[in-house]
Amino acid sequence: LLVLQCADSMWPFNMVNDKFYQMQVQMLCPGTKLPSHDTIQRDTIYLFKVMSLHVQQYFQVCFIYYLFTEI
Repeated sequence: LLVLQCADSMWPFNMVNDKFYQMQVQMLCPGTKLPSHDTIQRDTIYLFKVMSLHVQQYFQVCFIYYLFTEI
């Protein structure tokens, strides 16, 4: 969820280092250990690479479908 939150809200990965954010998380769910900003960055890059392949495959299928249905 933190990866999606950073991407959607354009927040920096190091938001997890913010003491007020950490206090908010601890208040809502005591004992929660937040990931490091490096982990969030790595996960974001991984998700981008994986999802971009899905998007690419989707458009390839759409293009092939278009070629064969418009004849």
